[in-house]
Amino acid sequence: HRVLLPLGMMKNVTAAISDGIYDATKWDIIVFNTCSQFDGMWQDVKKQVGCKLVYDIDDYWYLPKTHPFYSIYGERNKEVEQNIADADLVTVPHETLAIRVRKLNPNVVVLPNALPYGEMQFTETKKQSDKLRIFWAGGLTHENDMKLLKPLTHRLQKYSDKIQMVLGAYCDEPNVKPIW
Repeated sequence: HRVLLPLGMMKNVTAAISDGIYDATKWDIIVFNTCSQFDGMWQDVKKQVGCKLVYDIDDYWYLPKTHPFYSIYGERNKEVEQNIADADLVTVPHETLAIRVRKLNPNVVVLPNALPYGEMQFTETKKQSDKLRIFWAGGLTHENDMKLLKPLTHRLQKYSDKIQMVLGAYCDEPNVKPIW
């Protein structure tokens, strides 16, 4: 979402999305995120291709063991840190993460997360309501973040006739459990 949506929204920009580097001599910039098959080799890729590298990371790379992706990325901390160091530019969604990234690479830009309102699935007409809507969006990897909202929702119960809580990105699959 942080790489694909913005590239798709840019007009008059040629971009390719792939899991490899094909015909790389025609690209000026390679944007990558998290981990890839080129981890530990990005300096060589830069020399061979002659392009700039932009690394996008939207989560702190030291994952707690309770994180759903810990089994995939949990032991790759050093690779992520090397990716950060090798990049010509690192993009992050907020200043708190930028502070951590700057310890490894001073070339950091904060690009806040955003949804392309008015485009794709975000074109719904707003329904008028007297209620204050509180919207939160996040995937299953944010389950522990959602738990932080539980005390807030309990405190807001006395205003339930004035508030509507809207949670996005969850589904009713059998393997998805309700948080409360």
